[in-house]
Amino acid sequence: MLTSHKAAWQCTMPVCPAWKMEVFMTKTKTRLISAVIAVLVVAAALFLLLPSVLSTTASGEVWSGQLATTIATGNGTEENPYQIKTAEELAFMASKVNSGEAGYPSAHYKLTADIVLNESL
Repeated sequence: MLTSHKAAWQCTMPVCPAWKMEVFMTKTKTRLISAVIAVLVVAAALFLLLPSVLSTTASGEVWSGQLATTIATGNGTEENPYQIKTAEELAFMASKVNSGEAGYPSAHYKLTADIVLNESL
């Protein structure tokens, strides 16, 4: 007997009529289709909006390809780290660290701005 399904279909008889079961199944299919459509709409919106969001997250100027002559703020200690705020300062720091110049590989650094190295990324 299907009496255990009585609450789901709100049957008052020991066995639910076929039409109530059909109505229940139709509602279930409709809800499933609605959920799939909602997921597709959200996915499409993210796909269309994500490139514009990513392109506006960085607020700095695109890197000129040049190195800064120094890092303007900080002295590299833990209490006062070098503060990297431009792509040129980042490139300067990278060149000093990669060359192993004294003090730079062990210094402390803090990125203080969004840096754009390539405008297509």
